[in-house]
Amino acid sequence: MIKLIEPEMPEPSEYLDYLKQSYNDQQFSNFGPNVIALEKEIEHYTSVDRSACLVSSATSGLSATLLSLNIKGKVAIPAFTFMATAAAVINAGCIPFAVDCDLDTLEMCPQELKKTLESEQISAVIHVRSFGFCRDLRETEELVKTYEIPLIIDAAASFGGKTANNEIVGYAGTAEVFSLHCTKPFGVGEGGLVLAEKELILKIKSIINFNIGSDDIKKNWGMNAKMSEFHAAVGRAALNKLDTVLLRRRKIAEIWHDEVKLLKHYLEVPDSIGHPSWQLFPVKFKKPLAHKIQSILLNQGLAETKVYYYPTINFHLPNSTSTPNSALLSHSILCFPVGKSVNKEKIVNCINKLELILQDEF
Repeated sequence: MIKLIEPEMPEPSEYLDYLKQSYNDQQFSNFGPNVIALEKEIEHYTSVDRSACLVSSATSGLSATLLSLNIKGKVAIPAFTFMATAAAVINAGCIPFAVDCDLDTLEMCPQELKKTLESEQISAVIHVRSFGFCRDLRETEELVKTYEIPLIIDAAASFGGKTANNEIVGYAGTAEVFSLHCTKPFGVGEGGLVLAEKELILKIKSIINFNIGSDDIKKNWGMNAKMSEFHAAVGRAALNKLDTVLLRRRKIAEIWHDEVKLLKHYLEVPDSIGHPSWQLFPVKFKKPLAHKIQSILLNQGLAETKVYYYPTINFHLPNSTSTPNSALLSHSILCFPVGKSVNKEKIVNCINKLELILQDEF
């Protein structure tokens, strides 16, 4: 059985020394020495000419960004995304409005977004980098710019990823927000990260600390979404070995890609996705069989897999719009593991068995 998730968390011996400064200062939250240091290290690592703000989760980071931009009303989000995207919008006092996705890119369709912007009063757009893909988002950026509203990138699974031009992600839109959850290649346990211009980051840092001292606190009370020193210390150790982790995961993803091509009559793999950090490896079946295949693989002891994103966001929202592409994708996408114990032998065995399964189903 190939395990779905194998956290890349550093060993205690790798981060305990970092915590000594926190103990020396007796500061364990409220922007302590490890948080400050990790933000600087991330800025150096990404080199995208943006400031960093560590937060308690990507969800809180999205909410804090919306609050900092004083967004009200409807926020366009893809229907094909994890429920946290919609939750972040609701937690910021806004209304999520689902937009259909493209069947090829698996991300928010620019044409559908344009229709939404023309017909609805949209205050901001959140584009999701599905599965940590690192696509060029200039078409969406230009579209949103014409409506003079912010574009926020939910890049939850993308940290460390690069575009096809080898530009590290984090530069797109008004802000990019990443998850540092332990399921991610760069994980701290629970945590998140916002990359944006310095002025916006300063507002976000106020928002995540209850907006204390702000002139507009009566209008916006803020929230508590700071990262603790313990998580930041883990993050500093994790960042030290991130390049090694990403190299290994990309090699595993290449093996999946090469082997999956043998099943091209039954499934497809996304293309033009840059160089992701590969939390998981998604494939799209040519029939909506993802749940059934997932069950068979598990019952045969071959692999733990995950159907993403099911159900679509529309399922959770009142008065939701019709998003047929997203509904189809939610039954067609299956994600395979790329963790530490995955190797070519296991992948080949899984693919050989999967071929027999698909022959029966097709």
